[in-house]
Amino acid sequence: MSEDSLNRRSGTQSYRQLPWLRVLVEGVVIVGSILLAFGIDAWWDDKQRRGEEQLVLESVLQEFESIRSNYSQDRLAADAIRESILQLLRISADPEPEVTNQNIDKLLADLTWSIPVTNYSAPVLTSVISNGDSSLISNPTLRLELGGWPVRLDNVARFLDRDSNELVGRYLPYLERNGSLLQIVNAVDCKPGLPNHCWDYGDRIYPESLHDHSDLMSDMDFQGLLSIRLIVMSDVIEFAFSDLEIELSSTIEMLEHEMAN
Repeated sequence: MSEDSLNRRSGTQSYRQLPWLRVLVEGVVIVGSILLAFGIDAWWDDKQRRGEEQLVLESVLQEFESIRSNYSQDRLAADAIRESILQLLRISADPEPEVTNQNIDKLLADLTWSIPVTNYSAPVLTSVISNGDSSLISNPTLRLELGGWPVRLDNVARFLDRDSNELVGRYLPYLERNGSLLQIVNAVDCKPGLPNHCWDYGDRIYPESLHDHSDLMSDMDFQGLLSIRLIVMSDVIEFAFSDLEIELSSTIEMLEHEMAN
């Protein structure tokens, strides 16, 4: 028998003697371990991502709940301020004998209030969007919903700014020039429309002699200020605040639903 034949026979016997079952099992185990490792990594990444998403959702939810709480009070205040403007305009058009100077002072004092623009700022939402963290939110409908809110809140702030500018730029300076601003601001203890939101000022400081502000009712400049303030506050109520509570509640419901899933 040739040397080549002997070598082939020896190789065949060695091939047949290999523990193929063990090799197969070990191969399956190795492949399974690799797949398991990938699966664990994917599970862990998904778990981390979901945890980050929950933190984003929770933070944004708290901010929206705060804005809705502010709105529920601010709407009452806005309605009360507008009603006080209307009462002053009615008195200007048709003075009533039973209206006292104290009544007028209280109405004038209601108009020294404005609604803080900061009640409708959303720094958390703005940060989430600008930093790209909104990509952590897996629900595309919710991402789209949140993406539209900065414009909506900017619109609210724009109307509130107009009223604040009217108050600080024209109304208060007019009262300071033509009446007793100190007497007026001391005429009320509570925020307009919110009888439970009151402050204890302690000992009040009044002017030496009380000023009669009823003469303002016949002043055409003051009537003009009231008319402009009425228009501006009506815009706040009818445009800035229109359906705002419904929209806020809808977004809050979406956030709560997403967090529960």
